[in-house]
Amino acid sequence: GGQGRAVEHGQAEHVPAGLTHPAGPDLEYDVGTLRPGESRTLELALEAAQAGTATNLLVARAEGNLLVEDRLDVEVVAPRLELALDGPTRRFLEREAAYEVSVRNPGTATAEEVELVAYLPPGLKFLRANNRGHYDAAKRAVFWRLAELPINETGTVELVTVPVQAGQQKIRLRSTAQKGLEVEKEHPVVIDGIAALMFEVVDVTDPVGIGGETTYEIRVVNQGTKAAGNVRLAIDLPAELRPVAAEGPARNTLEGNRVLFEPLARLAPKADTTYRLRARALQAGDLRVRVQLLADELQSPVVKEESTRVYSDE
Repeated sequence: GGQGRAVEHGQAEHVPAGLTHPAGPDLEYDVGTLRPGESRTLELALEAAQAGTATNLLVARAEGNLLVEDRLDVEVVAPRLELALDGPTRRFLEREAAYEVSVRNPGTATAEEVELVAYLPPGLKFLRANNRGHYDAAKRAVFWRLAELPINETGTVELVTVPVQAGQQKIRLRSTAQKGLEVEKEHPVVIDGIAALMFEVVDVTDPVGIGGETTYEIRVVNQGTKAAGNVRLAIDLPAELRPVAAEGPARNTLEGNRVLFEPLARLAPKADTTYRLRARALQAGDLRVRVQLLADELQSPVVKEESTRVYSDE
């Protein structure tokens, strides 16, 4: 207005994106009459809703088409959390699986009272954790606490598990901090078993005289964590030995001096089976019987020999 005249004033506020007010995004306030040289201070409380730069626009109006604007840039800072897990996505049963779990703060403020949790699936058994990680067996979860996580810093912990159940598994990570900050991440793990076959050959009678008989026992063991499929056994005798009878978990056929056992469809983990072959000695000497083992899980046959001494009474 003119000099010396009191003027009616009003104020308008457009709440910028990233800030909020309970009354909504557009606010108005009737300041009233301002005399010449008089000023009045008003307080506007806005709440930060998201991090970033917010430009606040304030408009004052008065009689006589008086209009003035003021802009203020406000930098809103806030912490953020990012989760990462480094470790195997495929593992064999009963073989330790170690994981490195990390939480990073790429935000613009320190994260306070950070908690990190790793939830284990049924197929992974907790073994140990560092940095005072606490395992809750009822929740199948490992908990770590960090007092704070400064800007651009990373907290890293180690988790060691043992696979105990085959199949598709999943580790779930969760991290929280003050002001309702929360983030989750999943890490898939495929657990496989492995068949580990071994066998031993023993001749029951050694030495044996010409015309006498001895029995060869072949014990096959699956020391692994997965069933072995189509286990096959072949026994080759030297000309000085004649096969008499054979028995085992599968039927057998005789081809000259070779005994072939039909495939055993499945040998379970930690299970064993025994094959037997009875043979008669025809001539004296240090005679060697050759046993060959094959299975779907073996890339090449496993071969062993057993020596039997045949003597003459003369």
